[in-house]
Amino acid sequence: MSNFFINYPEFINEDSRRHREHVPITAETLDRRHEVLLPSNLLKDATVLDLGSCIGATGHWCLSFGAKHYTGVEIQKEMCDISQRLLGNYWTNFDIVNSNIETFLDTQNKTYDVVILLGVIYAFMDTYSLLKNVSRICNHVIVVDGSYPHHMLHKDSPVIDVINNVHINSTELNLAYNGIGVRASPAAISKFLNVFGFGCTEGLLYPRPLEDPNTHDTYITAIKRPGSKVILPSRYMMRFFKNAISPIKTITDAVLSQDKESLMPMIVKPESYIKSTPWVFDEQVANRFQKEAETHIPDYHRVLNLCVDYVTEIYKNDKSIKLIDVGSALGYTVDKFLKLGYTNIFGVENSQHMYERSSNKNQIILSNVFPKQTWDVVLANWTLHFIHERKDYLQNIYNNLAPGGILILTDKMNHDDTTEQLYHKFKFNNGISQDDIAKKKQAIVGVLVTKPLNWYLDTLADIGFRDVQVVNSRFMFNTIYARKWQ
Repeated sequence: MSNFFINYPEFINEDSRRHREHVPITAETLDRRHEVLLPSNLLKDATVLDLGSCIGATGHWCLSFGAKHYTGVEIQKEMCDISQRLLGNYWTNFDIVNSNIETFLDTQNKTYDVVILLGVIYAFMDTYSLLKNVSRICNHVIVVDGSYPHHMLHKDSPVIDVINNVHINSTELNLAYNGIGVRASPAAISKFLNVFGFGCTEGLLYPRPLEDPNTHDTYITAIKRPGSKVILPSRYMMRFFKNAISPIKTITDAVLSQDKESLMPMIVKPESYIKSTPWVFDEQVANRFQKEAETHIPDYHRVLNLCVDYVTEIYKNDKSIKLIDVGSALGYTVDKFLKLGYTNIFGVENSQHMYERSSNKNQIILSNVFPKQTWDVVLANWTLHFIHERKDYLQNIYNNLAPGGILILTDKMNHDDTTEQLYHKFKFNNGISQDDIAKKKQAIVGVLVTKPLNWYLDTLADIGFRDVQVVNSRFMFNTIYARKWQ
């Protein structure tokens, strides 16, 4: 996607002359950072807050990919004027606020779906308070681009490093100075945000390599920094999703406990970088979907047989019950129940390519929303983890269930490193190569978003479901049974 936006150069030209002493900013470097941190599925119809918005290049990206509204906060008045002019050439659904970030956050009551912190955390001495304020006004995802501290004892050190010669922008255009700044490690930021219920389920994010392999890449090329015992790249990128982890109750537990296993995965070495594109249910996926489901999903057939067992037991082999399979894909589950003699079986699927390859298309509803009919049984296996407004979708399921109706759902949920390693071993034993495993992991970043098991149990109970219980669990996948008694 390098140089994707033909209008990027005017942003580049304005910004480059303000960074004479740094690596030149190009459309390639901006695209590489934006495409991995801000994929279109996160931006579509989202309200976006960009803290330290400079001249609005990130705003241009967000609005180009369908953001509902963009707000940029920038301390330098001249940069605000420039971004107002440049963005105003193409958009009207944006605001540029001339303010320092702390003042803006302290007085802000509005909330935003996406909050962006690109290269600004270093300027705040109180990292904890900054992230607390950001978490307070964020509905969905916090996007972070930061610099590694100098004094790292190991790659997962929860370090906050105070540095006295950091480049700090002044409120005046073209004026900067060397000041005191803070660099927080990925583990430190994770531990802070975990306090507020934001979790990093994807690990560190890596951009596409630069076209010129000899060019220094700040996100991939490892460097030796003074005082550090490990070699790491200059910068890192991460995303934190709300409710992806249960909030930690005390700062002490989150920050000071060194004996807990780190939340961060191993740093990917440049030579092992795996190029992948974001996961979509396109024609290629549809062509191979059934085999992929059976080799990538633990207990695939066991869960489907379990669904049959519950339906048979509860409805005493009544073949006229009305059942819908959410995310019916190629219709394998629908076909399974039809072959058993059930006559009122449907699926709902939002991928045109999946729908076209379904064996019983007359039973499949092509839709992005849950069908408003009365259902006795709803199956939602391996689907809801792709839906970001998950609670709303579960509420719609509940509202359309008949009294006494049942829901069986299976999702990939939050996990530790050991569980993930066992899951990858499971896939490898099914004939999936290490490269394909790594590509799939990278491709679903930001597309498949996990939540904790407790989130599901609590949310289902809050909605009104009863008898909520886990009926199958293997590796990162849990199957939950729930019933509507009203």
